[in-house]
Amino acid sequence: MNFVIALGSFLLGYFAEKLADGVLNIFLRIVRKWRLKRQVRSHTETKYKDIMLIASGVPFFSPNNISITYNPEENIFLAVPEDLRTQLPECVGNFCKQDQGIDRVSFPGRSKEEVKRVMEIARRNVAEKFIQREDGLYFNEVKYGVSYLDGFSRTSDTSEDPILMLKVYQTDHFTHRVLSETVRGLKVEPENISLQELNGPQSWMRTSFGKSGYMSRLQRHLQKRTMIRIHTVLICYSALKGG
Repeated sequence: MNFVIALGSFLLGYFAEKLADGVLNIFLRIVRKWRLKRQVRSHTETKYKDIMLIASGVPFFSPNNISITYNPEENIFLAVPEDLRTQLPECVGNFCKQDQGIDRVSFPGRSKEEVKRVMEIARRNVAEKFIQREDGLYFNEVKYGVSYLDGFSRTSDTSEDPILMLKVYQTDHFTHRVLSETVRGLKVEPENISLQELNGPQSWMRTSFGKSGYMSRLQRHLQKRTMIRIHTVLICYSALKGG
């Protein structure tokens, strides 16, 4: 009888310990993931305050769930002032000779005359910097701007994978820098621009598209292996940021 009681006590203690270890491991995994998410949120909200996160694919955007549409009717190109065009150095890239799509450049609460005046000042300033090879302006090249982006939707199946819908237009580095100076000249505050506006009438501010990423290592103790998870972060460098 004492043997049965002792055996029962041993088994009860053994399974209780295993149950406690299992609960502890689950709790620790939850805490690690929570700390990781908090670190990522802190990284994007404090270190890069001037960057608006527009899409985040966790763990990644599958090629099957990415839709990219190019609409040439939304292209924006600014020409170099005619009196400065002949002063551009050789091998500085190609510049358009006629403006295209600048009727989209407007801002709520500012008159068309004010926006145009500030933009023309910026146009000459940037053109002169290209001529003098100043401020990193050595070569003009084509860029892709973003007219619409949705990176927060999910598939309707049980996996709920992230979906990326992207609509782009073409511009160039000269136009990008001119519009950057125009926005600064108008003293536009970035926090007053919403993602909905950037996906609509203010899409001319998103004149340069970039992709970055970071890697995080999550140790999975139960399987005794290391899992590498790649998080893709899409960022649009707008005229609000410049550069």
